[in-house]
Amino acid sequence: MLNNPIMKKGDKTKKYNLYLKAAKTSLNNANLLHDEASLLIDVDHFARGFALCVLSLEESSKAFLFRYISLNPHDEDKTLRLIRDHEKKLYQSEAILSFSFKMAQFLFELTEIMLKGTKDKQQLDNFTNRFDKDAFELFRDGIENTLKQLHRKKLDSLYVDIRDGKIIDPNQLLTNKQVKQVLDLAKVHSEIITNVVMAKDELLTNMWKILSLSPFEDYNRNFKDMEEFLKFMTEIQNKIENPS
Repeated sequence: MLNNPIMKKGDKTKKYNLYLKAAKTSLNNANLLHDEASLLIDVDHFARGFALCVLSLEESSKAFLFRYISLNPHDEDKTLRLIRDHEKKLYQSEAILSFSFKMAQFLFELTEIMLKGTKDKQQLDNFTNRFDKDAFELFRDGIENTLKQLHRKKLDSLYVDIRDGKIIDPNQLLTNKQVKQVLDLAKVHSEIITNVVMAKDELLTNMWKILSLSPFEDYNRNFKDMEEFLKFMTEIQNKIENPS
């Protein structure tokens, strides 16, 4: 990690409290967006319900990043710049969501591995039982296929457009089944990020130590793109699961 100016203890505590609160606030907002999406979907307003589902996904993604800053205040500027740079681009949602989904999945599996190495079975059970297993399978299987289209479909679910000589009608865009899948995806994503946000500081710090680097710092310095970074994350996970 790069050398950083020494941060005063009081300033570090303020940063910690600020970003931990921001993470919890983002999660609460994500859950409210999910609930509002569910209400719209229940009365067959699928297009607008879908848009709120995607907003819920984006909001819980930011909660993950805020939690990271709470424990790594020296990375504040780099991490916020990562978020803000993507927000200037049309496909910012896809980039942030791709990163956060993969990191959430990685952290969940890594936490399971770490807890299985302890004698505290209750702690492991509490962690793994906080969300529905079937929904998690949907979450895992839906990552690649869903994320590529989420941001564009979010825009299409709000506005009429003409593309390739055809009218894009928000109200004819999505089926009940498709929207409910994304609704489930948003719920599971929020629950996994909740595990990250509410986990003990020591557990999260150990995760970053296992990575032996700041993910945002190393991404900015050494990796060509998000896919290359995620491949690196997978390699580390495999080494942890299958030590030589």
